[in-house]
Amino acid sequence: SSRRKEGLSRLRVVVSSHSRRNIKNNMSWFGNFFASRFLIKAKAQAEDEDIVDPQEVLREKCKAKPKCVALLEKLDTCNARVRSKKQTAETCAEEIYDWMHCVDHCVSHDLFKQ
Repeated sequence: SSRRKEGLSRLRVVVSSHSRRNIKNNMSWFGNFFASRFLIKAKAQAEDEDIVDPQEVLREKCKAKPKCVALLEKLDTCNARVRSKKQTAETCAEEIYDWMHCVDHCVSHDLFKQ
């Protein structure tokens, strides 16, 4: 009777360790199955590839447009006038806003088309 209990307890230990191993293997397989089919994997970019901001490219193109160039010249003239005076209330804020609006308006037409 005591040998039988001892044998059964050994059997339980063997069975329980075997079933734990099976559960781990099955969970590993199950996880790998779903990971390989349903998870989104990001591809790393090559290190030598430079990322170019399309907005910056468009800004440079738009700054060269005649309308924006004319507004930049007005801004430069205003800045020169303000710097030449020792005391003035003039700030050239309007000229800055006009020039920035011109560039941003131009960029907005093509930025999200790419």
